[in-house]
Amino acid sequence: ANNNQNQVHDMINEITKEYHKKLELFFRNYEDTSEQKHVYYERRSKSLANENICGYQRCTFRTMIQSAVAVWFESPYEAIGSEQVLLSKYRNQVFSDNQKEICYYASASLYSAFDRVIYQNRLDPSWRSAKPFICFIIKKNLMNEKISLNDTQKAEKLSLSILNLVKKDDGYIEALEK
Repeated sequence: ANNNQNQVHDMINEITKEYHKKLELFFRNYEDTSEQKHVYYERRSKSLANENICGYQRCTFRTMIQSAVAVWFESPYEAIGSEQVLLSKYRNQVFSDNQKEICYYASASLYSAFDRVIYQNRLDPSWRSAKPFICFIIKKNLMNEKISLNDTQKAEKLSLSILNLVKKDDGYIEALEK
């Protein structure tokens, strides 16, 4: 018999770490040019329930790790996995104090922008299952080399490029058309 409770406990232990508290605060305080494009980290379930935000602006732990795996680890085919599986595989490579919070905000914003264009009826919802692959391709178009989250200068530069792209109303659509 399998005991899946350990996986849940691992995830709960992860999101209670200080780094996730810092991420939650960073996401809340990051200054975007548009309220519709701002992304919020919902570290605890329903913690954003009373906020006046769209669903695509919520970033759960699942979204956080999936977007990081697709964008930073260039593994979109793995990014569709559950957060428990991804956490067990990437545990020693993600959410480290030497990594910049803006990197996670950028990859989550890329995922959010994908959902936003679907919400705005600018992209057919049938593409939803391709989200990690499309976000990976957009990242590769911005910077073709693999960047480690631990290479803070290059990772921050790429993060700013991603954020510049998603803050433009048509930036994401233009990137998709390339």
